[in-house]
Amino acid sequence: MTEQSQQAGIKKTVRKTSLIVLGMCGFAFALVPLYDLFCEVTGLNGKTGGPYVFDEASTEPDRSRLVKVNFLTNTNEGMPWKFWSGKGAVRVHPGEAKTVSFFVKNTTNKTMVAQAIPSLVPFSATDFFHKTECFCF
Repeated sequence: MTEQSQQAGIKKTVRKTSLIVLGMCGFAFALVPLYDLFCEVTGLNGKTGGPYVFDEASTEPDRSRLVKVNFLTNTNEGMPWKFWSGKGAVRVHPGEAKTVSFFVKNTTNKTMVAQAIPSLVPFSATDFFHKTECFCF
């Protein structure tokens, strides 16, 4: 192999490697919107509806129906906390505000900070649920 062809091969490899790195960076930036799209299509990790201010005086609940809402709580395997809801489920009339308490216990001696993230299933229900207070511990 001549030195000239070797230099051309090195330049070609550098170009390919640079394109791969740029592609990987672009993919990394696209992951968040792709994940949101995936969740929207599949209904996984449904988030609550947007900001909401409940006005009890002007909101009339639909007293003709009752909806059962189950609360399933869990932590990731690396979180040594206990986390549970005050009630396993509640029945509410659509449009009715309901207060539900959640409890957390840090089972370690270390100071820790965590955030509970509400997730709803089925996804079509997310427009009807609104987190009105902080869900942080």
